[in-house]
Amino acid sequence: MIALFYYLSNMNSTKLFFTVAFLFALFTCQAQRLSIGAKLAYNNTALYNKNIFDQVDYVKTHANSFGAQLNLMFTKKWGITADLLLANQNQKYTLVDATNTFNGEAEFTYLDIPFLLKRKNRIGLHFEVGPMISRLLSAKETVLNSDGSLNYSDKDFKKDFNDFGISAVGGLGWDIKISRKIMISIEGRAGYMFTDVTTDYSNLSKEDLLIKLLTEQISLNTYSSNINENGDVSYAKSSRIFTGVNVGLHWVIVPFGLK
Repeated sequence: MIALFYYLSNMNSTKLFFTVAFLFALFTCQAQRLSIGAKLAYNNTALYNKNIFDQVDYVKTHANSFGAQLNLMFTKKWGITADLLLANQNQKYTLVDATNTFNGEAEFTYLDIPFLLKRKNRIGLHFEVGPMISRLLSAKETVLNSDGSLNYSDKDFKKDFNDFGISAVGGLGWDIKISRKIMISIEGRAGYMFTDVTTDYSNLSKEDLLIKLLTEQISLNTYSSNINENGDVSYAKSSRIFTGVNVGLHWVIVPFGLK
């Protein structure tokens, strides 16, 4: 499994899409029940970094995701859920120093593909757990500060962040049967990215980092990840975290007993 995710991590987006589609088709051949549908999620999101956490006030931040979902049940109890999601991951924060107040918001868009093992009971209640691979599509930041020395909106800083990530995802939910062909799913999910989100610039001096920040060559988020609470250069890893509610509408293509 680890080798598979390493292989997928080195693909471009087009190859990744077709490879995932092939894997879906392979699993579909073994399914006793198959359903596909659309889903929407509303999440609390955070980009946790020890350096930033020590220096700034995190602000509660929300974001949404949407896309397609495939449910493959091999028995009435066990199956696999696989999603293809366009997911937003945002983080707002406030940084106060001796002379300035910085208000910032980092906005990320990921292509998320979770593969989750699913265990369901007879009334449709289920839990699911598994890995998720993510490809960063965009990373923008907005910063306003009190003296006007660092103000910009939706500036592209994608180069500051890593393109690929692996997360652990888990959830609890309920599949509600509306008819023989239609099903609604409601679930709560949480995810934690193990791989680092930001880029390590600790090879630079504190002065070089500050110049890059003030000339908008690096983001405030990345600058803060490389400077500790004592003002020294010391890089700390960033972790993507999210929790939220997912709602899906599914069309049951292969009901149990009809394959």
